Amino acid sequence: MDILVLQHIRCEPPAAYGEALAARGHILHPVEVDEGEPLPDWREYGAIVAMGGPMGAYDEADHPWLVEEKRLIRDAVQAGLPYFGACLGVQLLAGQGLQVPQFHVFYGFVAVVAIAILSGYRTQLVAWQYLLYGFGG
Repeated sequence: MDILVLQHIRCEPPAAYGEALAARGHILHPVEVDEGEPLPDWREYGAIVAMGGPMGAYDEADHPWLVEEKRLIRDAVQAGLPYFGACLGVQLLAGQGLQVPQFHVFYGFVAVVAIAILSGYRTQLVAWQYLLYGFGG
């Protein structure tokens, strides 16, 4: 499956997520949104993975590209496209006001630990950004 990866800073690539997905035959298509790369049509992908970043979901004044990215995320999730968010990626979904089934919700660090365990990684994980946003239900 082709997976759209929304990346918000060069030093936060999909890393373990990407390796786990690639090992299962998925093809990742990263877009560095913060570098001005254009957002593709989400309909061309089977899922979206949205990575973290140093900005917040409501920092549109400093990062105007967040407006279009949030619109893409909202439209894709409303249409039923699978979505995985890490840190900022979770914020971008949480701020949409969507009714998201609870079993689809991952919170930053928990998702990192789950992927690491499922993928057989034995390295120590360091969480240097901790963000918690809630989802309406």
